[in-house]
Amino acid sequence: MVGTTDFWKVVQGTRDGDEKMKLVFDMFVDRIVGYVGNYFVKLGGKVDALTFSGGIGEKSEELRKAVIDKVACLGFNLDDSGTNRSGVVTRLGPRVLLVKTNEEVRGSPTPCEGQSGFAHLVPPSSSRWQRSVHKIKGSGSEYRT
Repeated sequence: MVGTTDFWKVVQGTRDGDEKMKLVFDMFVDRIVGYVGNYFVKLGGKVDALTFSGGIGEKSEELRKAVIDKVACLGFNLDDSGTNRSGVVTRLGPRVLLVKTNEEVRGSPTPCEGQSGFAHLVPPSSSRWQRSVHKIKGSGSEYRT
């Protein structure tokens, strides 16, 4: 639609008031929100966290804020606790996590292993999630259950 696959250019265009870039940004947010709502319902609301990862999820504060604003009715909120981002997992809100990824490394499970992209719901009964939380807690990162 706008001749680029570089999301940073879309965000910059939105900041600069480019209506086309804003439309693309809003459509992208709408698509993410649709998936979050869909999976939230499929999981019966039994969700521990909404995680953001990958290049866009980690680096675009504007995207995270826009998505969380739209899904706040599901109990997801941002707070000021995520200012220190030195660990693998950072809590951005009561049920919102930022998960650093290294897309060059494979093998050890992460809360989002096997899923590409930037926003994921984490069901509480996921054994992969439980193993990952244990690994994260053992590594001294910021995430605490």
